[in-house]
Amino acid sequence: MKCLFCGNEDLSLIRKTEIFNREIFKTEYKKDIHKELLNIYICNHCGYGFYDNQFDEETIEEYYKNFEYTNPFDGLSISSWFDRNLSVIKNKLNKDAMIVEIGCSDGFFMNKLQSAGYTNIMGIEASEHAKKGIERGFNIKNIFFTEETIKEYSLFEKSSVDAFVLLHTFEHFLNPFVIFETMCMYLKDTGFIFIETPNFSIFALGHISYFSWFFYEKMAEKYNMKIVEVIDDNENITVVFTKKNNNQYKELSCPYSINQLKERVKNNINSKELFYNNIIEEIKNAVCKSNKVLIWGTKIVAANIVSAIPDIENLVGKELDAMGGKVIIPVDSYKSRKGYILKNITKPTVCPEDIKDSYYDTVIVTTEFINEVKKTMHEYNITCNNIIHAVNV
Repeated sequence: MKCLFCGNEDLSLIRKTEIFNREIFKTEYKKDIHKELLNIYICNHCGYGFYDNQFDEETIEEYYKNFEYTNPFDGLSISSWFDRNLSVIKNKLNKDAMIVEIGCSDGFFMNKLQSAGYTNIMGIEASEHAKKGIERGFNIKNIFFTEETIKEYSLFEKSSVDAFVLLHTFEHFLNPFVIFETMCMYLKDTGFIFIETPNFSIFALGHISYFSWFFYEKMAEKYNMKIVEVIDDNENITVVFTKKNNNQYKELSCPYSINQLKERVKNNINSKELFYNNIIEEIKNAVCKSNKVLIWGTKIVAANIVSAIPDIENLVGKELDAMGGKVIIPVDSYKSRKGYILKNITKPTVCPEDIKDSYYDTVIVTTEFINEVKKTMHEYNITCNNIIHAVNV
């Protein structure tokens, strides 16, 4: 097996991981699912991280045409992602700059850019969410980003774009290097590419590649680009690229070696596995001491929990004397998920308004958006004694 980026055969196994079978991409949890084992490798030359069993183009295309994003317009987002990147962009671009956001969903960040005074913005979005953005008046093209679609739809000329922006999009591409090369081709000599992705060791369904500052530096070198700004933490990494010949900006160098990167990833994995084991035990203990339980969110984290605790329904109220009224209910703020059956849970998914003015002993929150969940609970007078935040399980 060779590295998909540089072709080197010197690879290290980083993690053996279980993900849900690929049919989940096409069924949207509507039928029983199982898990499959995948190995995640890192290239010891360039630092690129990838699965040993890559997804096929048909599956990826089907997945993203039907992908259900967390929707900031509905109050579900991590605002720091957007605010941080807006600040970075404002320091680099004039208000009349031509900005292309790839993977723009329904235009939330485009709206942020417009509010900041930017006037020449285009979004590219493959999923159905593009239509919502178009209805809101944003300049969004409901297509995949390829050199072929750029030419077919006459989107822009070569060397004409001031900035490409990809926020938690780049890790989802089947071949991100072709995407990057295409962006470089259409970027002005003084332009920028802004990319934010999860940092290496944040493993999630749908993430095909795993990135780090070390790898981004190698990718920049290959395509005659340079890195001029980096925000690097354990969760996310934001990188700003410009062309090598843009002498206005000094090139930054990665401060760590491939061995230091591998050690960092290993430590993060160990930390997350410890967190996972602890949170599963916490959920078990809480459920046993609760008569009424909510599982807030019905996507991959919730599916992981009910798979890790297959008898979770039988555990409800196990340590209590009361025999009746024991219930565990999945709830999701997305109306489209109402009625979904979460594996090992009898009750179908409800929306918050369906359970307003109610009390639950324990609420298990399976999304990053804990503050938004608390606001929704307050809005519908849903109260509880105990909240467990089970993100990244």
